[in-house]
Amino acid sequence: MNTVQKILKSRAIIALSLFLILFLLCAYHQTNHEYHREYPSLKDIVANYEKYIGETTSISGEVVGVHSATFQLLEREDGENTIFVVLPNSHVDVDVGDKVEVLGTLNHDYQISAEKMIVSKRWKHEFVYVRSFIALIFLVFVFMRNWKFNIKRMEFVRSG
Repeated sequence: MNTVQKILKSRAIIALSLFLILFLLCAYHQTNHEYHREYPSLKDIVANYEKYIGETTSISGEVVGVHSATFQLLEREDGENTIFVVLPNSHVDVDVGDKVEVLGTLNHDYQISAEKMIVSKRWKHEFVYVRSFIALIFLVFVFMRNWKFNIKRMEFVRSG
């Protein structure tokens, strides 16, 4: 075995080892990510609500109702739907359908006193899909202009 073959073999072993380590880290994260959260999940809050009263929590969801000083936020997690009443610390412009992330203190009756909030307007959220669709049309056009499909060989070949 010459030197080049030894180097290629050792590189293959190193690459395989790194992919295996990456896979194991991903599997570990998938199975244990709930234990390393900074804030409790919706499932934890619903299961033991009294324990988390007065604690800082983070929720995100869709605005389903707007009132003069509060708004209702629907959070969905693992098929569990929970409506929280958010008490913002200042006036915030939210409408039904907006996506909101709230960091705040959990109070009685599923109320959250907001400390920080991020509001994503509904039209901005939907505009992402419109932009993606336009980009998809453009990419298909460019691809079809430069490539063609050869049915006999079942492959794409560069045209011209």
